[in-house]
Amino acid sequence: PPLEVERQYEEQMANARGEAHELLESAKANAVQEKREILAAARGEAEAVKEKARKDIEREKVRRAREEG
Repeated sequence: PPLEVERQYEEQMANARGEAHELLESAKANAVQEKREILAAARGEAEAVKEKARKDIEREKVRRAREEG
């Protein structure tokens, strides 16, 4: 019957919309987590670069002091 076909179609469409919504929410959650991981890695790398720069500066100060002393 035509009404049954229409009802099935509407049900399938509702299911498809629900699945699409779930996929989008999952993708958003994954993106947020990935963003956090990338930012944490970047902060760690930046801190390592700053620490290396501090050590380089200190080493240069010691070298210069030896040369002048």
